[in-house]
Amino acid sequence: MEIKDIYKMVNEVNEQNKSEIGDVRRIDALGRLVIPKKLRIEEGINEYSNIEFLPSECSGAIIIKKYDPLVQNEDFIKSVIKTLADAIESSVVISSDGGILFASGKIADAEAEQILSEKRDAMKESFAESDGAHLYTVPLLTAKRDCLGALTIISKVKIDKERALTAAVTAQIIADDTWD
Repeated sequence: MEIKDIYKMVNEVNEQNKSEIGDVRRIDALGRLVIPKKLRIEEGINEYSNIEFLPSECSGAIIIKKYDPLVQNEDFIKSVIKTLADAIESSVVISSDGGILFASGKIADAEAEQILSEKRDAMKESFAESDGAHLYTVPLLTAKRDCLGALTIISKVKIDKERALTAAVTAQIIADDTWD
């Protein structure tokens, strides 16, 4: 047996063990832990994502999950966007980098997803038009200017300044309440 065959066998065994126990990482002297790139991509975690560490029922286990403050405040946000949708007589969508989280009004989630997918800059303040629908998007920014997601109005009629301002104020209320 040649050395290259031995290396090949060792690599195969390591790959089998890795899939059984997952990636093993060392915590550095400052307490930092590197999350494997493949896992970050699969879970939609980027350099600005918030991560939550939770104790597990299993002894010695820690659960690490992406923290989405918008999802944590679901009841409050649904109530606010329903009130906004009724007040401005338009559909309102809350989205994050993971897609649409909440929608209220006369639009279906699938229709909103299609309209927003055509709009690439969904986290920036903007006015747009798509398939006869008028859109106004305002980011949900925290006091530290972190972007939690976006609030988008989808309307059959052009969105005037008053409705846009109402949406902007609502977005700020959601961001402030979510990130306390």
